[in-house]
Amino acid sequence: PADALHPNLERGRGERLKMVQHHESWVTHRHILREHGITLFGPPIQTLVDPVTPAALQLGMQVILRRWVAPMLENPVPSANPGYQSYIVLSLCRILYTLHHSTVVSKRVAAQWAMATVAKPWETLIAHAEQTRDSGEWAMQADPMPDTLAFMRYVLEESQSLEN
Repeated sequence: PADALHPNLERGRGERLKMVQHHESWVTHRHILREHGITLFGPPIQTLVDPVTPAALQLGMQVILRRWVAPMLENPVPSANPGYQSYIVLSLCRILYTLHHSTVVSKRVAAQWAMATVAKPWETLIAHAEQTRDSGEWAMQADPMPDTLAFMRYVLEESQSLEN
């Protein structure tokens, strides 16, 4: 149910298990859990989590763009950390992939797809984001913030054209 609380554990220092409401963007998590989760004990996960439709996945990605990406364009200061910018760029590749193909793939697969198809102007930024994810240090010499913000605007515009 939409108003139910669910266990949630994020990555990060000091993070702990907590109960939160899952909004529309959590369809991605439910899809991954249902389709790729491994049951350690109890019934198969497919009996506990309903299938997620392609339309619901696309809607969830649109919600993420409106609630997470659009506000960052208004106030980009919190996203100035190069490691976080890598996360943003790779997440945007995954969002674009889902909007185009109605399914979820890894960030690495989505980044490779984006560099080969829709994101030719962003190929260097995406490649550096992948290197940063692997090494933990931003691979570009120049400040990546202007390119990251431009890529965010590009993905928002692309999502709006796909929505219509």
